[in-house]
Amino acid sequence: MILSDAIVTCLRELNLRYMFGVSGANIEHVHDAVFRLGKSEKGGYAQGQHGFETVMTKSEYGAAFMADARARTHNTLGVCCATSGGGMMNLAVGIAESYAHSVPVLALVGQPPIAQEGRGSFQDSSGIGATVNALAMWQAISKFACKIETADQFWPLFLTALSQPFLGRHGPSVMLLPRDIMGLEVGDIPKGFLDSVSFKSNVQDAEKNINDIWDRLSQAKKPVLILGSGVARHNAEAAARAFVESSNIRVVSTLSCPGIFANDDKRYLGMIGVAGHPSAHSFIEEKADFILSVGTQLRAMTRATLESALTEKTLCMVNSDFQELDESLNPSMLKKSEALMFFDALNEKQEASPLTFSVDDELNPVTCFAPQKIQYQQLVDAALTDVQRNGLTQSAALTVVNQYLPEQGHILFDAGNCAAAAAHFLKIPQNVSTNIALGMGGMGYAIAGAIGAQLGESKPSRTTVLCGDGAFMMTGLEIHTAVDLQLPILWIVFNNNMHGMCVTRQQLYFSGRIEGNTYGSVDIATISRGFGGKDRIWAKTATSLTELDTLLDEYVSRRAHIPGVLELKIVEEELPPFMPFVTADAEIQKAW
Repeated sequence: MILSDAIVTCLRELNLRYMFGVSGANIEHVHDAVFRLGKSEKGGYAQGQHGFETVMTKSEYGAAFMADARARTHNTLGVCCATSGGGMMNLAVGIAESYAHSVPVLALVGQPPIAQEGRGSFQDSSGIGATVNALAMWQAISKFACKIETADQFWPLFLTALSQPFLGRHGPSVMLLPRDIMGLEVGDIPKGFLDSVSFKSNVQDAEKNINDIWDRLSQAKKPVLILGSGVARHNAEAAARAFVESSNIRVVSTLSCPGIFANDDKRYLGMIGVAGHPSAHSFIEEKADFILSVGTQLRAMTRATLESALTEKTLCMVNSDFQELDESLNPSMLKKSEALMFFDALNEKQEASPLTFSVDDELNPVTCFAPQKIQYQQLVDAALTDVQRNGLTQSAALTVVNQYLPEQGHILFDAGNCAAAAAHFLKIPQNVSTNIALGMGGMGYAIAGAIGAQLGESKPSRTTVLCGDGAFMMTGLEIHTAVDLQLPILWIVFNNNMHGMCVTRQQLYFSGRIEGNTYGSVDIATISRGFGGKDRIWAKTATSLTELDTLLDEYVSRRAHIPGVLELKIVEEELPPFMPFVTADAEIQKAW
């Protein structure tokens, strides 16, 4: 078996299903292997098995975003690929996000032939002379990176590349594949190779003994449980919910996973962090006497404005990794454990000696910040002179969107004001996953990521994306990939003809000097209609609440089986529910 065939055969047998990418001269052998070997030689699959196929994306960064989102939402290894040179550099954008947010991804990166390294070959990235050192670059933004140069290196390095994403702290692996090694004979798949690859979390030295946590929890009167994205990553939602239901402990979620717990449950206080809810923050600051954090390292975006409460009160943190723990938090206890293992142990304790916390006197609903208009209306007026002033605002639009969220599927938030507002104001249905790129925070992640999230769904479901026009400008062409695949994804694009978060910062912190963040009007719906005929994509524009409600009803009731783009013309800007803005001191607030 030649090397390129060995890679594809293993990925197929491991049931990874999709490889996202753009082809090119130095990765084409892998794509040819997918064409020849993506389907089983016998023409069928064992129960639960599927083929392995290429998803042709419009850009390499879109490919990496799709692989990342697929890994997050399906608890698997995302696979992406790129050719050398510019393709490789584009792919690095998404792999950096996976590295920063601990997402298991495998990137296959083609390289020029080894025989031509240092000889002026096209796209040489060997690090010889004045060339980019590809291996050093990838080692800086991945958990494991290797370059295959000989046949005998292949199987050991391939096994490491497949295994490393799930060992300890999750993260991406990168394999550099020079063109002239693709056809090397590497032999049959070694005995036991596939069985030795596991895509389940493997936290080394995880602690099962939780007596110290249980003792502290038993003494608490008003504890609060913080649920982070690690709870979803380790499939611990049901175990966490079981403990909450039996103990009545109060619950908050984080920006990285606002839908981790039923938003309409009486014990749910809301979300904490930069776009958090006053109800969640005030309970932690004023009432909580014990804080149990599971599945999050409480990074700056997650704990914004809560630093004092988290350091002054008893804080216990449970996570699979603490490499990025901010020492200033100084938690009373750290427990290295997977979320599922921890909640299983907690539920055993609860069954033997039940704890019950009272919530009857504190059944306050989740509260949101009241929307506040900000005074850079002249910018909006100049860009949207064709839209009436009594049109849509962000917060009002979200009240309507809330009624049309999927009951089964995924919701992705993109960077910027609309993501902060959407995560803050929406009420996430219980059986819907949520996702936002908080590692590198790149604009456009959600637009492409939605494709990776929706692909491979076994149950009827649909995906909704909340994004801004700036994100659409960056990765909007990936919607064509969804049209090719006919995926039930709705992109709701808040169009204000500016990078809203950046303009808000300039308004608040730079005395309204707006520079480099506004642009002329763009018709997003018309652009989107160009991706396919009316039977292949639904694309509309809403300029009022009535129109928005009518169009959402039309899509959900009659067109939700195909991709959709709904452009919202936002005519009056609001201060987003972003803690650094909302809690700004009086002098800064006077600026607007």
